[in-house]
Amino acid sequence: MRYRSYKILFELICLSGMICQLSCKKYINETPIDSTNDANFWTSKASAEQAVAGAYLSLRNAVENGNVYWIFNNLTGEELTTTAWNYATFIPGSPKQYSYAPYIPVGDWSYFYKVVNQCNLILGRVPAMPLGLFDNDSTERNQYLGEAHFLRAYAYFYMVRVWGSPVLFNELLSDPSKAPQLPRSPDDTVLNSCIKDLQVAVTQLPVTPPGGGPQRAGRYAAYSLLAHIYAWQRDYANAAKACDAVLNAHAYTLEDMSKYLRIWQGGDPESIFELNMLYSSGPSEASLTNNNNDVHGIFSVFLEPPFVNGDAQSGALYTTNPDLINKIYDTTKDKRYKTCFAMSDNGNQLVIKYTNVQYVSGGDPTQGFYVNNNLVIFRLADIMLLQAEAQANLGNSPVAVTLVDSIRHRAGVRDYNAATDGDLYKFVIDERTRELYAEGSRYYDLIRSGFLPSEIPVFTSDRMAQKGYLWPIDINTMKQTDPLLTQNPWWASH
Repeated sequence: MRYRSYKILFELICLSGMICQLSCKKYINETPIDSTNDANFWTSKASAEQAVAGAYLSLRNAVENGNVYWIFNNLTGEELTTTAWNYATFIPGSPKQYSYAPYIPVGDWSYFYKVVNQCNLILGRVPAMPLGLFDNDSTERNQYLGEAHFLRAYAYFYMVRVWGSPVLFNELLSDPSKAPQLPRSPDDTVLNSCIKDLQVAVTQLPVTPPGGGPQRAGRYAAYSLLAHIYAWQRDYANAAKACDAVLNAHAYTLEDMSKYLRIWQGGDPESIFELNMLYSSGPSEASLTNNNNDVHGIFSVFLEPPFVNGDAQSGALYTTNPDLINKIYDTTKDKRYKTCFAMSDNGNQLVIKYTNVQYVSGGDPTQGFYVNNNLVIFRLADIMLLQAEAQANLGNSPVAVTLVDSIRHRAGVRDYNAATDGDLYKFVIDERTRELYAEGSRYYDLIRSGFLPSEIPVFTSDRMAQKGYLWPIDINTMKQTDPLLTQNPWWASH
């Protein structure tokens, strides 16, 4: 019997549930279309555009589900802490130490396979559409294909970093009930597939994304993802080339520190690619919450007074780790520390990158509020520091120092000093934490760089050898009758 995980894995996305109508500003927030007839759907440019909108929506749903974007990285990376009994076990060093992880559905990778399946659908159907349906012939059609290649690569890369060895399946199934049983694929096989997707995407995506903003992938979003994948493979020569493609384009600028929080409010000149989560009244909107807290957006977990009206939400689910902050920041001078963190009325130190709160009806909290921020995936500072990491590994220390000092100049802190700051590579990784705090970066940076055991001692050499830094496959989607879908080594015995 095929068990549920494979049925979910290969189920084609229902067009009525996942494909949304296009709006440049609210691209993934619009009402789903009604057509479910595959043969009748792919008959216009709007069909391709709606299908791509559905892929973005699938990715948004994947990172919002159970707040996994913060849990997989920022809780395990010790940037954030929580008092929630079940989520607190994800904090390294907690008494339970991940004991509930296999049983909580944050480990369900089927959400990311919905992204993959939607992209497979686009890549299987759009090439067969007549060129005459598109305003600019192959250029416009290639744009949709490039977005699908990019989003599929991002979904797979996300799964590699979180669970490792996902099942690689890039074919369009006309009959999901006949989905084959397949084993998990080696990381390198999956990542090489991602690289191939992105090598195609950079030839298909325009320099300026549709609509002109970073809410849809353009060519430099693809190069940014390519740089991160090469770095994950520790292929720093190619990572450096991909970073150069972004940096040498001079298409992005570092935001002035006085306007730093604007980066997360959408469409900032520093942003390369972001998921649109700005508020919309459409049925797919997930950021609206009310005083009963019966709907939680991905950003509302950081809120408590005075950054939201006290009647609207009394306490934040996630607060900062003061020990880490005091360890990595010069709290007397670093403008990032002064800008991005603040004490709440409850005495908690909060991340305030995502506190652009607006109320539905003036200041009346009983009518609900929303957090009008976007989820920034790639920005210029990230790629500059990734290039610094690559150059430090390649022995080009002067280039690495110039890049890292550029980021530090904006923050108002002194230049890197080898005599007092020690190893340049380690310093760059720490600078990434300072610059990208609570942006879904630190935990993966520590794994990639090899510093995870020294920074978070719960990850012992034995645990690392058994890939205990990976998350378990959701136990609720696994069946003992399935001989192919295996649990990650550490979790199989713990």
